[in-house]
This record gives sequence, C-alpha cells and structure tokens, in this order.
Amino acid sequence: MDGELTTQVDGFEAVWRPTHDTSKGIEVMAVHDTGEYPVVEVVRFAPGTDLAEARQRCPRWNRLWDKVRHEFWTEVAGPPARSAASGRWAR
Repeated sequence: MDGELTTQVDGFEAVWRPTHDTSKGIEVMAVHDTGEYPVVEVVRFAPGTDLAEARQRCPRWNRLWDKVRHEFWTEVAGPPARSAASGRWAR
C-alpha cells in the first residue's frame, strides 16, 4: 500500500506512510494537534524520519506511536497468509 495514512490518539493525529525500505518500515511525516484548543498546531519531521526516530524525538506521544505501529502491522502488512491446503499459517 502506498500513500499517506493517519492515526489518531488522545487528540493527536500522526501522518505516516509505509516505506519500501525494509530497514525502516514506517516513515512519519507530521503530527497534528486535533484537540478543541490545540497546544501544538503541527510538528513536521524531516523526510525519511522513521517511527523509532519520531518516538525518540517525541516520547510524550508513546501511545500514538504504539497505535501507528499496530495499524502498520494489522492494516498495511496484513495478517499472515494461511495455506488452504494444510490449514496452517505460513511463515
């Protein structure tokens, strides 16, 4: 899947996308404060900033980073393939 995705937690929205670089996986572009009275309008990350770097830079959004990682693995990477012939999960 290509393109930007968004994830929301606790009044903040992360804008991110999966990368084709398997060593990084998730590139974080920005975080928007979506609360009624925004404290921080937007935090932009340098091109190529991966999830680990974003987490290190802004650890206060740990729940947001956890949800981004979860959405990446459940929606983008998808569930493991299951073999119709054996009924077992492929590895």
